[in-house]
Amino acid sequence: MPFLVTDFVCRMCDRGNQRFDFANGLVLLKQGQAKPAAVQFEAAIARDGAAYWPAWQAAIWAHLADKQYEQGLKRLDEFAVIVRNAEKPDEISEMQREAARWVGQLFEAVAHVPESRKFDDLLAEHQVKVLDAFGDKLSESLDEGRELIRARQFELDQAAGAARSIAEKKKTLRDDDKVAKLDKNIEDAGQEKENAKKTEQEWKKWLDDMLAASDKQLGLLDRDYQFLDQRGQSLFRSYTLAGTQLTAMNLSVSMTNAKNMDPYTLNLMNQQLLACQNQMLGYQLEYNANLGRMSDVAQRGQQAMQQRADGIKQYEDATGQLVKKKADLDKWTARMKAEKQKLETQKPVAKAGKKGAVDKKQPFSLKTMFPFNLEHERDQLLASFGSAAKDDQENGNAAGK
Repeated sequence: MPFLVTDFVCRMCDRGNQRFDFANGLVLLKQGQAKPAAVQFEAAIARDGAAYWPAWQAAIWAHLADKQYEQGLKRLDEFAVIVRNAEKPDEISEMQREAARWVGQLFEAVAHVPESRKFDDLLAEHQVKVLDAFGDKLSESLDEGRELIRARQFELDQAAGAARSIAEKKKTLRDDDKVAKLDKNIEDAGQEKENAKKTEQEWKKWLDDMLAASDKQLGLLDRDYQFLDQRGQSLFRSYTLAGTQLTAMNLSVSMTNAKNMDPYTLNLMNQQLLACQNQMLGYQLEYNANLGRMSDVAQRGQQAMQQRADGIKQYEDATGQLVKKKADLDKWTARMKAEKQKLETQKPVAKAGKKGAVDKKQPFSLKTMFPFNLEHERDQLLASFGSAAKDDQENGNAAGK
């Protein structure tokens, strides 16, 4: 699949559009030119209009990859505020959570680069600013992002313990849920006494409020599920592509005598192998985690539908009046079943490959531990233009561009 997208973007929007600058930046980044790419991303985020999150993330990553830590971390502070203000304080979306996880991965990766000791204080200062901007809920997602990088590092080092750490965190969350359910049962018991005193008019108002709140909750959950579903498909495509690239690179190495290579070529091949292997592992870990989040949203949707049905039944029992049931429980039941099947059949996380002719041990860097997902960003950019982008891309493939 060709990477270039600028020709299509030129036809779809004027040159003052954020996505035009972003597309140019992606092409430059693909060519390994982080500094000029950052200029394009900066131009994109400087445009008027709503903040274009992919451009912000690309600008931050490009600055940090180019070791412009002060500039990159400053942009990260601003991005955190944008993410936090994207929704109402009590309506945290999955898109916000995913952005916070990305920030967590970035912080964890930057904290381990060889020169990180030189700017420990600067990094700590900006972490505090980001956590303050995010608040408690998004800070939890930031920690999940950190865990992804730690798990990736453990896998690459063939170390154990990451899965246990994540499992223990999930168990703590489940225990908190049990306490919350117990508190709700106590609250419901007291509510039953209040229900006996309600008039027919009060019951009608209660039903209207309950249905409005239910519709809103289901709408938000449906939006989150659709977002995670699209992200899962993109991650799977990226994982498959990385696997193909890794196979081709390993074949090339096996056909080449490393002893006859000059040091520069050997080091370059070494870095490319490690980056591709690490990227493939990262996609696998993120895909598995994404499946878990989809299953969680599907389960919450099913529970919300059941609570809605229980509320309607409660109203009908109390008033003797039937309510037209508009919501469809089967949709969430089917989603829950589908995600369970995916989790049960999911292949284990890919382990670090065996060492071949090229020694894969390399100094830790942002580019190797947290590479920028160029293919995913390209796909998302094309998708933002709708179906016309897919047709153009297919035509380009057919023409051999």
